[in-house]
Amino acid sequence: MTSSGEKKLQLYSYHSSSCSFRFLKLNPIGYVPVLVDGDLVIADSFALIMYLEEKYPQHPLLP
Repeated sequence: MTSSGEKKLQLYSYHSSSCSFRFLKLNPIGYVPVLVDGDLVIADSFALIMYLEEKYPQHPLLP
C-alpha cells in the first residue's frame, strides 16, 4: 500500500514467457501481461493500455 492508503498496481509480464502457466490463477488462458488493480484483473494487453489511459490521463500511453 502507498502512504495514501491506495494499493499499488501489479503487472505480471515477461517478454518471452514460456512459463506463463504460473499466472493461470489470474488468467485462465495463461498469457501475460496481466495487470492487477485491487480486485480488477486485466489480462489483455490492449484492454490494459486502455484502462491505464483512462485511469491516468496525465500520463498518456497512446499518441
